[in-house]
Amino acid sequence: MPGKAAKVTITERQQECLRLLSQSPFCPDGLSQRAQMILLAFDKWGNAEIADHLGCERHSVGVWRRRWAHAFERLIRVECMESDGMFHSAVAEVLSDRPRVGGNGVCTAEQIEQILNAARQAPIQPILAIAAATPA
Repeated sequence: MPGKAAKVTITERQQECLRLLSQSPFCPDGLSQRAQMILLAFDKWGNAEIADHLGCERHSVGVWRRRWAHAFERLIRVECMESDGMFHSAVAEVLSDRPRVGGNGVCTAEQIEQILNAARQAPIQPILAIAAATPA
């Protein structure tokens, strides 16, 4: 059973920034979609409605609503104290993917060097080809 959706509050300046992000042809698709999620959530749309409208998962809408709600006070401080550029960057940062960790490397630097050295060497002829070339 789904929980209660995070309440989304935005200022007029945030709304303007989100509209710019959602409508810009130069904005990455994911960022544009997330800006739309926040705007629709502010307009009192439910997570399922937003997900259906944008063609994404309801869970994803909830994740971005919560992230926005947690960042709201920080965004207010940036909005009041920083330039437009810094403010727009802060909004985009809130709606950007966080870095993901990858798996640990399975090869050591020495092993990688050995692999590269082996790849640079001429291939060894198959035994059958050598045997066929040898006179009987």
